[in-house]
Amino acid sequence: MAARGAPACIAASAAQPSTARAAGCILSFETVTPKACVFGNKDAPRSIALFGDSHADHWSTPLIEAAEKNDTKVVTWLKSGCRASRLTVWATKLKRNYTECDQWRAQSIRQIIAARPNLVVISEIALDSLDKMSAGTQAPVSQDADGRAGLHATLTPFSQAGLKVAVIRDVPFSDDHVDTCVARALWRGERPSLCDQKRADARQ
Repeated sequence: MAARGAPACIAASAAQPSTARAAGCILSFETVTPKACVFGNKDAPRSIALFGDSHADHWSTPLIEAAEKNDTKVVTWLKSGCRASRLTVWATKLKRNYTECDQWRAQSIRQIIAARPNLVVISEIALDSLDKMSAGTQAPVSQDADGRAGLHATLTPFSQAGLKVAVIRDVPFSDDHVDTCVARALWRGERPSLCDQKRADARQ
């Protein structure tokens, strides 16, 4: 049931999964074999590859909608909790290093290069946001060193293959569950702005 006071259009939109998720194209933690999902006209003259974790999936719906209007297909390579950057991370759910991610990433990169899309779009959860989600459960990762090196290691084979790449910065990350906070505020007849967070804090 929609929260009291929430506009119907917002409630309806929030209840809808992304286009890629609705199609079952976000792989589970345990899966290592890539699943390339095609959206739009499979015979379209142009193609875009969307590569990354669930934060890359944030862009699947608008990207697919825009591509379809321009006779372009979108092919997704998406996996839960698995950043496109070549960097082993800790999986809180698995309580160990996320080796399945490393295997999936390597295979996906090879598949994307073989597919030769006109553009590769990469997005992923920022390392500082990942640290917030798994505080105290993993060794600290340096944004400046390991983060840049991991992204560079992923971008290099695409560049060597002559593929164009666009990297979308991660969305701001709140310390709280914003959806729960807003729903609670609306239910109580309070202003959703109570859930606001400073831009600088959200990007830390």
